[in-house]
Amino acid sequence: MPSPLGWIPSLRSERPMALWAEWDLVLLGPGGVVKDRRRFRNLIVNAGLDKAKDRLFNPATVAPVFGYVAIGTGAVPETPTDVALGTEAARDAVAYTAGGTGVCTVDHTFPAGVGTGAITEVGLFDDPAAGNMFNRKTFPAINKTAGDALKASCTITLVAA
Repeated sequence: MPSPLGWIPSLRSERPMALWAEWDLVLLGPGGVVKDRRRFRNLIVNAGLDKAKDRLFNPATVAPVFGYVAIGTGAVPETPTDVALGTEAARDAVAYTAGGTGVCTVDHTFPAGVGTGAITEVGLFDDPAAGNMFNRKTFPAINKTAGDALKASCTITLVAA
């Protein structure tokens, strides 16, 4: 049946796309003992959506990949207009692992002595020191002591919604 507006295609023939990101944070004590684990979805911020769009479709822009994860101690809840973590504690490059169709995981383990404190936020960035933020999540503190490591994994999924 044609659309009543004439120009809107039938949704039966369309495959709208959805994008989301899910975090898995694992706090490891000495000897690799799991001390804490958190899993949650997060907010993909406006700048992240725009950079993803440009990377996919804008021939005039060669947007860098979101290849860095940052952890921090900021407590202000995330909003779509965020451009940085509240209080960044550490940032480093991620490893990329392809998953199934439309799925990948990026992760990094912050070793003992790096990014210590009450970690309450995490996000992905396209630069090792500044740049654009893709996503952000705040959460109740994960207390990373000097002897702990924190593995931050983010699974990004694009699906036909």
